[in-house]
This record gives sequence, structure tokens and C-alpha cells, in this order.
Amino acid sequence: MTGVRFRCDECGWIGDESEIITAPNPFEALEVVSGCPRCKAVDQFTNTCDEPGCDKDAGCGWPTKDGGYRRTCYEHSNNGKEKST
Repeated sequence: MTGVRFRCDECGWIGDESEIITAPNPFEALEVVSGCPRCKAVDQFTNTCDEPGCDKDAGCGWPTKDGGYRRTCYEHSNNGKEKST
């Protein structure tokens, strides 16, 4: 499984969290803003399903047996299924 994936709500870019660019917030010194690597929109991201090939919004999540965490859409969730933990 790759890292946490996000979609830019402005241009539709989808990628790994590590690809998002960050910078100090010019208005609040203790904060950081996140930008899209394609269109440079700031703080316009939605977490996407971590199931390969699925780009739906991730609205579900649960801890895994190996100490990780899954973030998926409802279709790929374990809601109503046997838990991984």
C-alpha cells in the first residue's frame, strides 16, 4: 500500500501526500499551508480511497493488524465486514 492519497479539489490532481508542496503561512507564523503540485491551489485537498484504482473520497478508516491504518471509500470499507484488528 502506498502513502495517503489526496485529490486537489481545484484541478483534479491525485497523488501521494509526499508530493504535496508546503510553505509557511504568510499570515500565521505557526501554521503551514499545503499546495497542489500541479495548479498551486492552497489547502484544497480531499483524502482519496487507498484501494488501488479507486479515486473516490475516503470517508471510512480503520486500524490494520500490522499497526497501519486504512482509508477507503464506503465501497471498499470493512463496514459490516469482519474487522482487521
